[in-house]
Amino acid sequence: MSTLVAPSADAARRYTVTAKKSATATSTVTRSAVHDGYRGTATIRRTARAVAAAKATSTSKKKATSLARSRALSRARATARKRATASASAAATSLARSRAVAAAKAKPAPKPSASPTPTPTATPTPTPTPTPTPTPTPTPVPTTGSDASADACGPTRLKTDGSAWSCTFSDDFDGDALDSSKWLVATSEATGLTYGDCWVDRPENLSVADGSLRLTTRMEDEPVTCTAEGKTVTTRYTSGSVTTWGRYTLDRGRVEIRAKMPTTTQPGVQSALWLFPETMKYWDVAGSGEMDIAEFYSQYPDRLIPTMHYATTSPGFTNYYCMVQDPTQWHTYSLEWDRDRIRVEYDGAVCLDHKITLVGQLLQGQPFDQDYTINLTQMLGSGANAPTSDTQLPATMEVDHVRVWQ
Repeated sequence: MSTLVAPSADAARRYTVTAKKSATATSTVTRSAVHDGYRGTATIRRTARAVAAAKATSTSKKKATSLARSRALSRARATARKRATASASAAATSLARSRAVAAAKAKPAPKPSASPTPTPTATPTPTPTPTPTPTPTPTPVPTTGSDASADACGPTRLKTDGSAWSCTFSDDFDGDALDSSKWLVATSEATGLTYGDCWVDRPENLSVADGSLRLTTRMEDEPVTCTAEGKTVTTRYTSGSVTTWGRYTLDRGRVEIRAKMPTTTQPGVQSALWLFPETMKYWDVAGSGEMDIAEFYSQYPDRLIPTMHYATTSPGFTNYYCMVQDPTQWHTYSLEWDRDRIRVEYDGAVCLDHKITLVGQLLQGQPFDQDYTINLTQMLGSGANAPTSDTQLPATMEVDHVRVWQ
């Protein structure tokens, strides 16, 4: 944006021009804090905007205008950068301090010293009393916000305000089959989704073993056929996906997924850890409201990408530079959201901190104020990440655990 203010010429034909320029700058700051011997670290990325004015004088009107604009832009950038850094620094310091306090409060209690075992005194053997047959307790059906204990999610976690999170969902995939009380296999027929592959319910594409869920994209020896949105798809590619649709939903909270991505460096493979509304409440006015915690595109094997899908004009709804050291190893991907913000962390470092921006007639928090399902998907790449003759298949994403706090 540029605004020229009434250029003037003096007797020596010198022109004085005042210009205004706006600029946006982004700053990423990492801060650490220590509390009771425990360290907390946080990385915050913030964007700020500034407008600045500058004046320049020259014998050439064109040169004066150019100088004024250049100076104004330089000042605006410096001011925006300073504001972004200050905001990020304050937020990172606060979050680091909260994490240090949480770590200190969650420290394990010391083990008691062993006491000598007293020599037992013989007592008469009592007449045995028949043990009553216990009444079986029905297995509870998972419900939003009440189906998991704090122990199921590990040590108690604290919010930034110091209050405790409550564990509402947990799956460590410790068995030898998918827990159907928590997950539904998301086939192409059920979801209507295909990216040139068929999402299927087959052991080769979906299995649970050795403490993890394995989702695999494969190239089959023979073509397979599936139906997506009423259309028949014939392809040699098959993939695996699961969802909590019909089993569990959450409306705001913290989701944590520990996963490792496929071992591939060639285009053609995509993995996704994502949240999607159980019902499309705002589609016509604000987009789907889909929240991608982490998407892995094999054409970019050094990073994962979080994205918030909604009709916003605000910058920062995605971040293409969430670098991860070797995504094929285990990493923890988290998303936390409330009425005002959505924050994504990779291994505890913030890589997306997005302020929910009002669109049209929506109220604050919309469209992210609805019930969301958790989705884990391994699929074929598309577009610029479409498969080639060099695509490395089969490609498997593994998930160690999924945990939710509210």
